[in-house]
Amino acid sequence: MQLKPLRKRLGMSQQQLAEHLDVSQQTVARWEQATHLVPTRHLRDLAVVLGCTVTDIIEDRLVKREMKVAVNDDDALPYGTLRLSFDGERADASAREYPITQGTKELIGEQSDYSVECPWFSFSTLDDRFVFVNSQHVKEIRLVCDDVETMPCFEHEETLGAMRFLLNEGSLVDRRLEPDVPFSAKRLGEARRVIEEWGGQDAAIRKLEGLSFEDVDGTQHSLLLEATVMAALRTRITEASPHHLQGNSFINLGGAEEEGAVLFRISALRTIEIPLTKWREFSEGNDSDE
Repeated sequence: MQLKPLRKRLGMSQQQLAEHLDVSQQTVARWEQATHLVPTRHLRDLAVVLGCTVTDIIEDRLVKREMKVAVNDDDALPYGTLRLSFDGERADASAREYPITQGTKELIGEQSDYSVECPWFSFSTLDDRFVFVNSQHVKEIRLVCDDVETMPCFEHEETLGAMRFLLNEGSLVDRRLEPDVPFSAKRLGEARRVIEEWGGQDAAIRKLEGLSFEDVDGTQHSLLLEATVMAALRTRITEASPHHLQGNSFINLGGAEEEGAVLFRISALRTIEIPLTKWREFSEGNDSDE
């Protein structure tokens, strides 16, 4: 790992980086000289400070970009804002805005030719959402580069990971002294701050782990996200035959049927959002079973 070029890329001194990580300047110097390994919890903090992923740091991807070496990971670079507006909305209604990568921007362009038979398209966002959109109800899709307009704010994936860690543990108490904690005290503190900003534990769990969707009237719904729902999204939307996406075809977004199903007409929905992390875990698990 070449930490020094990454630090200099941001115009930071060793002392400034050390202050961001709550370590000493001497510790940063040892990391750069490769006399000491960077602990996992500080790798996560480095990713936040450098605006990248842990994998980027370990594989020196940012160094390669800075040296103009050809790499095939530009799709992961932030692009800007994807803005959706829908038919039937008031002129002053707020458009749906999502922070997206360059790869998502290219994907939206490739998916721009929708048909009545297969009207749905999907994309991932930088704020850990995977979004399904029914193009039959979309009035306008606008892509805005971050150089023109600042993209919506979003939390770094390491902060989201620390939030999930705290919420899954069932406690937001200070655990910085416990050896099994995979995040630094600084990252856990940031996670606690965001949880409070989002309205507390219950609201954060719904946003991190739940399903949200809108019908054609713009009414928003929120439900718990279960594996059965993701399976339904995969078979009824992403891999569905045309007749499943038309007329009076329904989808179960309410989870296990033994506890009571909640069915919605697919053509009457305009967006469905789920956590990207959960969708990836589900997709990878299903691909490995095939």
